[in-house]
Amino acid sequence: MIDADGNAVTTVQFDSAPTAFTADASRGDLFVASTTGILRFDRQGQAAFLPGTPEPVTAMRATTGGELWALTKDRLYRFSKETGWNAEIELAQAGAALPSDFYVDRLRGIVWLVGQAGAKAIVMHQGVWTEGATLPGSMANSTHAFDSESGMLWRIQGGALVGHAVGEKLSALDRDLDAIGSGVLRYDSEERTLWWKTGSRLVAWHLPSGKRLDYRLDDEQHAIGAWGNQPEFELGLLEPIESEEGVLPFSVQVNCGQRPCAIEGGVLDGMRLFARVSEKTLEPDLIDWAVGQAMLRLPENLADGTYPLEAWIESPTLHRIAEFALLLTKDEGRLTLVLRSKANQAPSISITAPSNNAVFHAPAKIDLQVSASDPDGTVKQVSYYRGTTLIGTSTTSPFSYSWTNVSKGTYKLTAKATDNSGASTKSSAITVIVNQLPTVSLSSPANNASFTAPANVTLTASASDGDGSIAKVEFFEGSNLLGSKTASPFTMAWNNVAAGSYTLTAKATDNRGGTKTSTAVAIKVNGVTPPTVNITAPADNTTILSTATLTLKATAKSVASTISKVEFYDGSMLLGSVTGSSATVYAQLTRSGFSVGDHVLTAKAFDAKGQSTISSAIRLRVESAGPTVRITTPTEGASFSRNAPVHLAVEASSRPGSITLVEYFDQDALIGSVDYSPFEFNWYGAQPGDHVLTAKATDSKGAIATSAPVNISVSSNIAPTIGLSYAGETFRVPATLTLTAYAADEDGSISKVEFFEGARLLGTVSN
Repeated sequence: MIDADGNAVTTVQFDSAPTAFTADASRGDLFVASTTGILRFDRQGQAAFLPGTPEPVTAMRATTGGELWALTKDRLYRFSKETGWNAEIELAQAGAALPSDFYVDRLRGIVWLVGQAGAKAIVMHQGVWTEGATLPGSMANSTHAFDSESGMLWRIQGGALVGHAVGEKLSALDRDLDAIGSGVLRYDSEERTLWWKTGSRLVAWHLPSGKRLDYRLDDEQHAIGAWGNQPEFELGLLEPIESEEGVLPFSVQVNCGQRPCAIEGGVLDGMRLFARVSEKTLEPDLIDWAVGQAMLRLPENLADGTYPLEAWIESPTLHRIAEFALLLTKDEGRLTLVLRSKANQAPSISITAPSNNAVFHAPAKIDLQVSASDPDGTVKQVSYYRGTTLIGTSTTSPFSYSWTNVSKGTYKLTAKATDNSGASTKSSAITVIVNQLPTVSLSSPANNASFTAPANVTLTASASDGDGSIAKVEFFEGSNLLGSKTASPFTMAWNNVAAGSYTLTAKATDNRGGTKTSTAVAIKVNGVTPPTVNITAPADNTTILSTATLTLKATAKSVASTISKVEFYDGSMLLGSVTGSSATVYAQLTRSGFSVGDHVLTAKAFDAKGQSTISSAIRLRVESAGPTVRITTPTEGASFSRNAPVHLAVEASSRPGSITLVEYFDQDALIGSVDYSPFEFNWYGAQPGDHVLTAKATDSKGAIATSAPVNISVSSNIAPTIGLSYAGETFRVPATLTLTAYAADEDGSISKVEFFEGARLLGTVSN
């Protein structure tokens, strides 16, 4: 890797030639693929393999948002830090001919697969990749390029430059390429320019105007051959300012790569200077590019006065490559020419809203506003970018744009102004922060809970923030603030509450000022003694299987009336009810089909006067029926020597039933199996490198469960061998023993030998 000053940051020697590479310019990352995987180099030159790399890789593309796409012979993969590798497109879906390259259009949800047989667009539709447009004909690696801003795939075909976008007809930008020959097509995203390099010729097309520039290169003009390096022209009057009647002498200075261009046999061959004055177009009587002089004869009988004069230089293909705006004054035969400005000056632009480091709350609506102007024309459009991704375009002054439904994150935004002549300028970047709103819920009291006046109500809220922290939680009764807490647990006491009905909410505020209000909880404070109710079965913290049938029992009593009904709830879901007509009711309800997970069971008793009470909650855990398995040895991140066995052990059980088989895998490869308890296994011959281990348990009913993965590494170092010399002697106490050990190391040396009695260290001998 080379830095901006040309110094080597890091050098890597590959065992085999790299098969593909790409760079993420926005993050400063370089990705290199070889037969051993994909290496990522950061700005400091630090390298690391991407986990789970598909191989072999034939082409790669880094896109905005930190994604990496990789093409193999079987499929197209997408990698992100959040999800790892995903197989996006099976290449069999794209036809029999395998692609050799691809382009990813994230803005429009399109992938172009390109190969010798042509190109095919694969379109994301309702979450599924489906086939789109097909472009037949040869698509050699050097003859195609992609414009991500317009979504146009360009190629050289049949002596013409043609482009295609999904849903649009083929667009021929230039059909006059037969005389140019074969070459290499490239796209400059900054200048929106296509470059075609062939032999000693260089052709450029500026998008979207389509203006074409033709250059001719020789051994002395490699600077002009660099992609994106265009000649610059300066136009003025030759001395003396007074000239003969009707003749205008020009001086023309041309620079290529900030130095004069070679003229003979160079880039200026066939170029011509023109001018227009008083609605008449003038051609030069004499032009000498070698000395930079041209003579233009004015229209006959041109009256005295001041005239706008437009001058331009045309390429051999009649494309304008330089324009000038001047003022010509004729006064009694004396001609005076003033260069007002170059024909087109770039517009200026700055983002005026939002302000830098402004904070919004997801899903955000961000209104973007700019100050854009053009000194010698008009601003035609303003395009807005998130990093290098186009998010929207405005073609009407004041060129504002609303970016909607923006998810959480920190974004760099820029705006690009394009004027009526195709020149463009990018603004300075601003940073906006889209904050994820916190979540909050009132966990106590329960909705529709009843109390007896004067009541003491404990309010408890659960609050969290996915991208920050909770600054405070406020508790409200209606719009009345009851109190607030700035640290967990978010609990407060509301005491001496009078009889009545109340609506309670909690409002959480995060560290960036984002707020969220919980769902309202209604409670009732009764003026008389309400009924009582408690669940007698099941007991709190009971655990059952998902196939079990559960009997719920509750006792409800009323001292002022009779119990009319008892309802049983799973959270907020009514499970069923039992009616009654006495002061004490023993309610019972049988239910099955509980989902796997944690449940909160309550009973609600109603008396004949309409008062109600909710019981204390009973926590119920429902576990799935079938096997479970977890790797207990080795632990996550464990490291082993190359010749050392890797001992594997699991915790495995099945309800109901028993475990009959445990299989161990490294990635997807089976490395061993055990069909008897305790299902332990020693893995010999593990190769150096990183390994991802899983265990798969099968129970007596044929059900299978797979453990969570455990990552280990095996070093290239070979562990030493050791043996203890022992002759079987018998000693009398108190005895003195001499312990002798024989140790060797295949790839190094022995640094020390330690002697143990059980787990007790007896002594150490250093070498």
